[in-house]
Amino acid sequence: MFHPAPSSRATGFTLIELMLYVGILAAAGGALISILLLVTRAQSREVAGLEVMRQSQFVLQRVQSIVREASVIDAAFEGTDGAAPCAEFCTLKVRTGLTATDPTFITSTASGVYLVEGLGETLASIPFSSWVPITNSSVTVSRLTFMPRASSGGGVTVSVDGTFANDTTNPVLRFSHTLSAVVAHASAATFDSNLLPDSSNTRSIGQS
Repeated sequence: MFHPAPSSRATGFTLIELMLYVGILAAAGGALISILLLVTRAQSREVAGLEVMRQSQFVLQRVQSIVREASVIDAAFEGTDGAAPCAEFCTLKVRTGLTATDPTFITSTASGVYLVEGLGETLASIPFSSWVPITNSSVTVSRLTFMPRASSGGGVTVSVDGTFANDTTNPVLRFSHTLSAVVAHASAATFDSNLLPDSSNTRSIGQS
């Protein structure tokens, strides 16, 4: 009986089939790489955004603490020039009444926000190497302004406005955060020096 020889077609793939499979694998690999790049980019931007938010909030907390504990809000001006009006990179000068920290400056440049305490009456006379950074090199400052205003009751409020961003030249990974807040400073109460307790250690103040 005649038995036909097995066809070589069943023993492998044709060149066209191999090229087709390679093309499918390459397309799938390219799509997977694109997805991984997108996920990595999103994660990098999220991490950068969290760091920008963390540092901008830390700056606000320091400003709030310094303003509230200050004895006097002295001035706000541009850069280190005490006569220039606050415009973009401002400095806030406050009095603390303490030798170690009086006066205190909160100042800013494009590279960050700095704190200077008790080193001199004018910021321009204090070397930059003595400024203490309160932001790190991963964050830049586009703008930081302070605007003191008198409020009712003898107090002062300080408007704080700023824009912070992560330090990158890649526009896809860039993240910026705008900070805007008003910090209240209450003036300490003052009393007449003649207001002293009598023999009973009591004193009636005001109308009854």
